[in-house]
Amino acid sequence: VTHVGKIYNVVARDIAEVLVASTPTIIAAQCLLVSRIGAPVANPAILQVKVATRDGLPVGKLRQHIEGITVERLSRIPRLIDDFIAGTCSIF
Repeated sequence: VTHVGKIYNVVARDIAEVLVASTPTIIAAQCLLVSRIGAPVANPAILQVKVATRDGLPVGKLRQHIEGITVERLSRIPRLIDDFIAGTCSIF
């Protein structure tokens, strides 16, 4: 039920895709999630987002937007687990 590698793979890809799709100034994004043994899966030990922007826009100007998307996507993890179990979410 909590295979962190699969869950974090899907969530990290989703975060990166949503950032690029919803933000015209972001041209590329990468997301890394790292778990900690014993910690809730929705609370990663490390969450790193790297973005490339158009025209060199400082990433600091997008910080709140990026954080909002990552928090919202992490909050979906319990529902994502249910989707995995139901077979309604493909992993790769």
